[in-house]
Amino acid sequence: MKAFFERSYSQAFKNMKLLFKNGFRWFDITLWPLILLFSITFFVSYLQSDHRILSMVILGIMGWRAVYHVQMEIASNFMEEHWSNSLTHLFITPVRTIELVFGGFLSGVVKFAMVFLMYYAVAFAVYGFVLPDLFLVLTAFFFLLVFGISLGMVTLGLMFLFSSNAFSLSFTVPDVFVLISGVYYPISVLPGPVQAFALLLPSAHAFNLLKSTLGFAQYDLPALVITSIAWLVVSYLFVSMAFSYAKKAGKLVRVA
Repeated sequence: MKAFFERSYSQAFKNMKLLFKNGFRWFDITLWPLILLFSITFFVSYLQSDHRILSMVILGIMGWRAVYHVQMEIASNFMEEHWSNSLTHLFITPVRTIELVFGGFLSGVVKFAMVFLMYYAVAFAVYGFVLPDLFLVLTAFFFLLVFGISLGMVTLGLMFLFSSNAFSLSFTVPDVFVLISGVYYPISVLPGPVQAFALLLPSAHAFNLLKSTLGFAQYDLPALVITSIAWLVVSYLFVSMAFSYAKKAGKLVRVA
């Protein structure tokens, strides 16, 4: 167990070291999140909507950054090694896939914490935003972080199978899921078949939990827990099988 955490920590440390080594990487947790925040909140303010709607949008943006940063950190563990021509060195180390994933999760949580604190300070100063229910909000964020692990493993598995051809998925996958998770609107506005799929997403139930703190939705806690566990199990099986297949087929050797 100690070795597991040490190897996982090594991946998280690498990610954070790269953050402090390259100033441009700070844009991902400062400039771009602020542009996202203000581009949406300015529009909502322009419509002169109910202040609760503005609060719902801010909570939604915060929640989705939790998914984004964890998913991206897991995916970037592989991409960084590929871009630096270091995959061979990674594959001969004792670091296992699950440790690669958990290390990305740790650094993703750190980055999300930075973004959350920045968001909260800015939203409080500009809009007078306060968290409506700290316990429920943190519970929703926890499950969104867990869903980020699932998406990260799916993306990582696709990278094992398709190499650099799948790198763009790490940027597009979160955008696809944000559309069908009901981040800023109820799931009921989606087409029927899409609604049915959305109910299978932990993120949709987590955002209902966030919206419930403002009276905009009702949440289903058992569904949130069950779907979160199901996605974790299935995504872990997928990334494990993808890695095993890629290794046997020689895909990893050609990539490295």
